[in-house]
Amino acid sequence: VAFNGGILRALEEDLKMEIIVPPRHEIMGAVGAALLAHENAPEKAGNFKGFGISEVEYRTSSFVCRDCPAVCEIARIADADRVVACWGGKCDKWEDIVLSQGACYEKY
Repeated sequence: VAFNGGILRALEEDLKMEIIVPPRHEIMGAVGAALLAHENAPEKAGNFKGFGISEVEYRTSSFVCRDCPAVCEIARIADADRVVACWGGKCDKWEDIVLSQGACYEKY
């Protein structure tokens, strides 16, 4: 709304006061959400992997799931220790496995 000069003028006229729009108003919602999350988060919440995450080497692979007639090609990404994500299915089978077990693997 802050980009719309007409709305700002209408608010100023209706409220009979000056509306001050910060220079980076487009990110104010994100800043507010981050502050609320920070204030309400448990002390050890999150899965922060550390600043060295950009140095990790990932491997990609894929396989065909023949569990149903859709015969989906499933893409997989892994770091040195484990599979970290799978995607590409027409159902949530492989995504659910990643969430619940921390890995996806070719069963068929």
